[in-house]
Amino acid sequence: MAIDFNALTRELEDKKGRCLIPTTFYDWVSGYRVDCITDERTPVKVYYLIEEGAHGYSIKFLNGVTGFESYYVHDLLANKQDHPTGYWAACSLTIGRWDGLYVDAKQVDEKLRKLPFDVNTQQ
Repeated sequence: MAIDFNALTRELEDKKGRCLIPTTFYDWVSGYRVDCITDERTPVKVYYLIEEGAHGYSIKFLNGVTGFESYYVHDLLANKQDHPTGYWAACSLTIGRWDGLYVDAKQVDEKLRKLPFDVNTQQ
């Protein structure tokens, strides 16, 4: 049995009311990196990409420590904006092994809320 992917795509696009090419967004926030050996703090621009996935939008920090610093946007909006230091750990410091990467919580929250598409829902 052959599957007509063009027909399935058109049907899904009609249902969603838009093209299936994923919505993406690229920007940066202020942050700092903490060296895992010297404990030195270095200010950095933390670039990120927001992509639409099967379970909602995700944010991936592109110049992160491990390369795997990514989160669901709806989780960040619900949980990360009121960090006591004003920064939250995109990657926690592991002494002698992994640098820490901390991003400005208020900037992240403000930029996510100003996106030109709705990222505040879980799919």
